[in-house]
Amino acid sequence: MLREAKEVPLERLDGIEEELDTIAAWLLSRFVDGKIAPDRIGSVSAIVSQIRLVIERRRKLA
Repeated sequence: MLREAKEVPLERLDGIEEELDTIAAWLLSRFVDGKIAPDRIGSVSAIVSQIRLVIERRRKLA
């Protein structure tokens, strides 16, 4: 997804962001249910944040 966020046409960034929202909601649900360890959710959250930052930067440069 990070590569996609860097390379896709700008009009596809909304779709990637929606996918990130879905992933984040799923992760939070699994975390609350005790199915994902805190250290793992932290790692994935950092990756999701990085992808969101790339999307934000691309939009600002457009």
